[in-house]
Amino acid sequence: MAGGLALLLSAYPGLSDIAQEHALINGAVDLGTPGTDNDFGNGRLDLLAAYHVAAGGADLAIGKTDAFDPVYTGGTLTYTLLVTNTGPGTATAVTVTDALPLGVTYSGASGDGWICDHSGGILTCTRSSLAVGVAPRIVVAVAVPVSSGTITNTAVVTSTRIDPNPANNTDAEQTRVDYTRCRTGQPVHRHGRSPRPGECWRNVDVHTDGEQQRPLHGHGGHGDRYAAARGDVRWRLGRWMDLRRR
Repeated sequence: MAGGLALLLSAYPGLSDIAQEHALINGAVDLGTPGTDNDFGNGRLDLLAAYHVAAGGADLAIGKTDAFDPVYTGGTLTYTLLVTNTGPGTATAVTVTDALPLGVTYSGASGDGWICDHSGGILTCTRSSLAVGVAPRIVVAVAVPVSSGTITNTAVVTSTRIDPNPANNTDAEQTRVDYTRCRTGQPVHRHGRSPRPGECWRNVDVHTDGEQQRPLHGHGGHGDRYAAARGDVRWRLGRWMDLRRR
């Protein structure tokens, strides 16, 4: 047994304990009644068969990045998930499960070849297979809480193939949600610059229009120099909105 494992590990140094057991059991030959038993001498190891079983595994890994970090309170946060298969075989029924942080509001997710569904704060993205290489990225958008703090997003990738190295199947990303990152002053945009998603300004002169607050720009003309209120605003969904609202 020990010698067989040594040979198997010489071919696949990163093979996990579970993958080793899977390869030896599924490559073994029954000499007695088929099936698992504890009787000595009723089976033998077939290391060539075990080698081929291990070769059918797929080492999946997942990585996650966030933008922007820190993010403004109430702003939009984007996660990018990258799944890699380092082989040796093709992964089948690949599933990414992403537990979104508490307090965020799910906005959407997409990725070429991925089918994504969200329910109860859990995002699940699947694809039928992944050959050795890198899968198209999954991009996830959420609206972050309106209070400061640190939020954590954890994602896991699995498949129906044995994974010789499950230690790299999980990745977590922490993001700082920071109210103090809001700027002070008037948000004047020059040279065609557009506000960044989640950009916020504190204590600005604004006109109020229902739930929307519109910062004043420039001087003169149609009463724009006169403020109806002073408040905190953020850029979301293509407009300035009250920072206290989602």
